[in-house]
Amino acid sequence: MKIIEIKPTKKFGGAWCAYEAPGVSPCYPGPSGKQQAIDYARNCRFGGTSGEIRVYDETGENVIEVITVQGQRAFGV
Repeated sequence: MKIIEIKPTKKFGGAWCAYEAPGVSPCYPGPSGKQQAIDYARNCRFGGTSGEIRVYDETGENVIEVITVQGQRAFGV
């Protein structure tokens, strides 16, 4: 099962990153950065496999949402 974590990063000035694998973590700045990271994970990264998108809070410490992906479809939980 693939897991992508959506967290803010201090490294890029508070941008939100989609942590997919070591070295694969596109980051999105600005007020819509969090939603852009979620959209990236939902639309591009599962390739027909199932998994989860874990969205963290502003501190990057607590999971606030888990989105289950079954094939190409993502469902918020």
